Amino acid sequence: MLSFPTIAASLALLTGVSALPASASPPPLLEARKYLECPTGYWYSKCGTTDGCFNYDPCSGSAPPPPPPPPAGCSPGRIIGPDLIDLPVGQPDAPVSLSPGQKLLAVFRDDTKAHRRQDQVALFRGIPAAAKKCFVGWRQNGSPARVFAVEDAAGRVAYQPLPAASLPAPVTYRAVRALLPAGAPERSIDFTNWDILPEANDHLGGEVDCAESIYVYLTLAKDIQHGGVSMQGISNAQGSPESQQGVYIGYTC
Repeated sequence: MLSFPTIAASLALLTGVSALPASASPPPLLEARKYLECPTGYWYSKCGTTDGCFNYDPCSGSAPPPPPPPPAGCSPGRIIGPDLIDLPVGQPDAPVSLSPGQKLLAVFRDDTKAHRRQDQVALFRGIPAAAKKCFVGWRQNGSPARVFAVEDAAGRVAYQPLPAASLPAPVTYRAVRALLPAGAPERSIDFTNWDILPEANDHLGGEVDCAESIYVYLTLAKDIQHGGVSMQGISNAQGSPESQQGVYIGYTC
């Protein structure tokens, strides 16, 4: 049996312990990691106060180079009313004048009159670099004052893109003809009889390879001995879309 002095001493010890001043608060819990999962291509890293998901080592002090800018925007559209260069068939080696801004489509053939034989080159500029699909077409506007005529109901115009980024110097009928791919099939757009209709109409041709600038050779179809097409082009920058007229390159993105 414990003696009274022993019990008294034990009680005093317990009282003293309870009376001791409270110690400092317990150490805080470790800070939870901010990112438990990182997206594909990233991983969790912590370097000093830097803490998060990275695709490089944040402790190295340098970030990877920024990604390249996205490609320029592109919306479907068309380049209508190209610049046109006359090629006199009867003077195959005569240098031609490169009249800037000429918009009159004029191809014709009359084997009885040498001066009435002419082909043309149409130059289309400003096609977006991001264009994925390009095609030839033509449009007639609905204006009663439009310039559009087909001679002798013979208006099938053959077209062939030229595989060149520029024309030869000097530009002659013979030099341009030498650029045409040998054995390429004849493709044509048909203007026949459309000039007598007053309404506006759009007409589609075939696909061509896309480029920011496209040269297209225009001539009457091979089987036409006498005929011709003339049409005044009105480009995108002139008037409303309803007034636009001429051969065009359409494109999608």
